[in-house]
Amino acid sequence: NALAAHTNSAEVQEAGCLALWNLAKDERVCTQILQANGSKSIVTAMIVHEGNSGVQEAACGILAALARWENQATLGQALIIERAVHAMRTHFCNQALQVEACAFLSNLTRRHKNNQYAAVKAGAVAAIVTAMQSHAASEAVQRHGCDALHKLAEENKDSQIAVLQAGGVDDIVAALKNHRSCEAVQTAGCWSFYVLSRRSAEGQACIVRAGGVD
Repeated sequence: NALAAHTNSAEVQEAGCLALWNLAKDERVCTQILQANGSKSIVTAMIVHEGNSGVQEAACGILAALARWENQATLGQALIIERAVHAMRTHFCNQALQVEACAFLSNLTRRHKNNQYAAVKAGAVAAIVTAMQSHAASEAVQRHGCDALHKLAEENKDSQIAVLQAGGVDDIVAALKNHRSCEAVQTAGCWSFYVLSRRSAEGQACIVRAGGVD
């Protein structure tokens, strides 16, 4: 109710999204949030306050939390995905926002072909690659970026091609080389290579050319 009643207040919208984010720790609460039209309020906040980095970060955070559970169909609306990608592009310097947006895209597209297609159409691959390039020193961005590329391309030939054409392999290789001591980055990067090379001669060749075998 607070979010709906004070749409023009950036402070209320950020605080409200942060509160929902903290509450969204289990599936039951996430279901309650969605049944109360929470996703609509979150997207409205992102539209009205598109220039406010704090609101966008909090909104991406709650979206990532909601998408952890079996809510992919509900959250797979084109407008929601487009707003997350728009936030990544507009606030590319906000490292925490990039982490949460990548986590949202990863959770949203996990074994969900319709959402994979919608995310690619919305420009998610380019946004993820840009995030990884802009925050090369961040283990969190690299881990969640690799994971998002993995989930987007899993069992989806068109998405695999989109990642290859966007230069995603080069960024995965860079993540693996720059964060050798981070187990989470290494795991996410190797999974990305697995799905990109599976039954794909083009993907295999691209990974070898980029130095992925080294």
